[in-house]
Amino acid sequence: MTLLLLSKKRFQPRNLPNLQLWLDATRIDQADNTAVASWADQSGNAYNAEQSASAARPTYRTNQLNGLPAVVFDGTDDRLALVSGALGMLRNVAGATVFAVVKYPATSSQQVTFYVSISTIAAGTRFGLQQSIGKKYRALGRRLDADSIQDVLSTQDVTNNFVIHSAVVNYQNTLLQNFVNGALDGQKTDFQTAGNTSDTNSIAVSLANADGSFYLNGSIAEIIVYNRALNTSELAQVHRYLARKWGIQLA
Repeated sequence: MTLLLLSKKRFQPRNLPNLQLWLDATRIDQADNTAVASWADQSGNAYNAEQSASAARPTYRTNQLNGLPAVVFDGTDDRLALVSGALGMLRNVAGATVFAVVKYPATSSQQVTFYVSISTIAAGTRFGLQQSIGKKYRALGRRLDADSIQDVLSTQDVTNNFVIHSAVVNYQNTLLQNFVNGALDGQKTDFQTAGNTSDTNSIAVSLANADGSFYLNGSIAEIIVYNRALNTSELAQVHRYLARKWGIQLA
């Protein structure tokens, strides 16, 4: 009986090792149309996303997707920054995997979802998940702090709908992959040079903003980050979990 019950338990992101960040809008306990000062991390690392300036706080809205809530950003100054403990998230690692349930605006401008910086300017991206200026789903970054940024764009255009935008970077195998709704849509097999990332902390880890630019005019429902490259089976598990929860059809 115990084994049967365990087998029926649904997958959760923390079932996989190396979970670094898990922000889930369904875990926010506040009233509709209220400002979000802090979004609690469910990974166990307490890497909460916070905003001390009241004017720059995004808005919690109920019934945004599949009857569930999301955090809405205004595209002007709304942003959330992770606490300082998260700055070592991608330090000296061989890979990373990031998932976002996000609604981009499908306008001709860059729109950031998840951003890890090595400097105080937007060109200092260590890792980024965003909409490109050409209205494509974009994953980008670098391995070493001294490297130039490289990116991968989707073949499909951004639509004004919620999607599961995810990326896997395997630094050891020089691979960067970009996924939309669970399907591979662009990859770079010669991404940087092989090895771990630099053994330095990031300067900032944030949502909906890249060092004061590229603000998201859209919504985020969930963010999941692992500091390793998930394998094909693990990727499928997380994609199915997100699709079932948020009512998104996998490609």
